Amino acid sequence: MAVSLSGGGGGIARVFQNRNYRLFWSGQALLNVGNWIYRVTGAWLAWELTHSTAWLGLIAAGATLPSLILGPLAGTTSDRYGHRRQLMTSTTVSLCSTLIAGTLTAMGWMTIELLFAVTLMGGITRSFNVPSRNALVPSIVEPQNISSAIAINSATYQGSNFIGPAVAGVLITQVGVVPSFFIYAAGVACALFTLSSITVAPRPPREGPKRSLIGDLADGLRYTTTHKGIRAVMLMSTIVALLVSPYLDMLASVSATVFHMGAEGLALLGSSAGAGALMGGMFVAWRGRIEGLVRIQGLAILGSVIGLAIFSLSHIFVLSCAAVWMIGVCVVMGSTSGDSLTQNAVDPTMRARVTSVQSMITVGMPSLGAVAIGWAGEHLGIQLPFTIAAGLGFCMWLVLSRNVTAQRAQLERPRELAKAPI
Repeated sequence: MAVSLSGGGGGIARVFQNRNYRLFWSGQALLNVGNWIYRVTGAWLAWELTHSTAWLGLIAAGATLPSLILGPLAGTTSDRYGHRRQLMTSTTVSLCSTLIAGTLTAMGWMTIELLFAVTLMGGITRSFNVPSRNALVPSIVEPQNISSAIAINSATYQGSNFIGPAVAGVLITQVGVVPSFFIYAAGVACALFTLSSITVAPRPPREGPKRSLIGDLADGLRYTTTHKGIRAVMLMSTIVALLVSPYLDMLASVSATVFHMGAEGLALLGSSAGAGALMGGMFVAWRGRIEGLVRIQGLAILGSVIGLAIFSLSHIFVLSCAAVWMIGVCVVMGSTSGDSLTQNAVDPTMRARVTSVQSMITVGMPSLGAVAIGWAGEHLGIQLPFTIAAGLGFCMWLVLSRNVTAQRAQLERPRELAKAPI
């Protein structure tokens, strides 16, 4: 028996008939795409200020490394104090950091050190934003539509990681860096409005003995690391997060140093990745079944590694665009499959804590990869580090793919997903 993710289109339609989910999805879609507009704009500004791949890696780390450090705490506070409350608070702080960045740049006061500081501020808020956003989804839709909502939300989130850079490239070439910052700020404001417009039931009283924050944190980490299926999926996700995804933060350098095309090349590379991401996300949402997602995740991650290898070796711009299109398709298919498998298997009372560990991997680990590739790019050129990353990714895939396949029955089994407290 398969668990429906979309009901073959009908499930997607039913989810969007829910007013709460429509508002939530529209605001978060803007926020997700806008976050990448902000990151790519910041990366391009960092390149203009320094022409250093090492600084590109550090700016990427500022945006994502806090999730690696603060992720478990963020999931614990979300489960403890409320998913929507934490989401609105973190989104408000994100709006402030974006306005600061735009104002400093517009006044001509921006330096690379200030850019790193405001980027780090945004990264800290994102570490609290992601787990609360993921955990809120099953709390605002009907139980029979939870699986469809998970797939749509996951596909939207993962797809925005590629669509956002494409939009950013166009904005940078057409209107410049400063308007791009303020366009993102407007999107953040819209997301805040939609969150405030959602109608939610009061939080029910907490059952059982009251635990300390540290106790809740320990429970979540213990559950995640001892659940064989979830652990296997997350280990597979590290391949993409650590070795494949960092290439997005280096597109500005590739465009400038390999193809000598500047912002125009960045826009075309980003658009190619965005087109692939859209196709990959739509495929998983349209497919509509949990059954078979373990195999899809494995094949998609292998495809992303192959795409990275082609990208790292190419000196032909059209071939590089095709390679990033392939990476976009495969990364989103693999990541969305992994998200859906995890949400299908998790205990609802642990949802935010588990998704926070997942966000540590998908959001935080690319920062480590970006720092390493950026440093190596200073000494080896920007393409050779990607070749090395692709080789390491293939070796990891050979080792880890058997492990997740062994947990297939546990991950893909039908499960009643109860609504969690908000």
